[in-house]
Amino acid sequence: MPNEQPKSAAGARIPVKLHRRVCLIQTEDAVLAEELLARKRLSQEVAGRLTDRVLLVRPGRVDAVVDELQKMGHTPQVVGVRTLTPPTADGLWPKADG
Repeated sequence: MPNEQPKSAAGARIPVKLHRRVCLIQTEDAVLAEELLARKRLSQEVAGRLTDRVLLVRPGRVDAVVDELQKMGHTPQVVGVRTLTPPTADGLWPKADG
């Protein structure tokens, strides 16, 4: 019927996929993300685009991405570097040194 109210989404389940140990590039704006993707060497290391400003880096390619960004004249800030130490018994990752 045309006068029916839409059903509430409250309580609806949305499928979510959680990934651990991923590398993201977050840019200040969408234009910079486009510029990065236009660079062939860098675009080969990108697995996907999550938003207009966030790019997902292929596993194991962080160093190559940082090197390429530096060659382009950028000064990437690397945040949240973790060692390969597994989570503690409570499921939390230990704090990274330094």
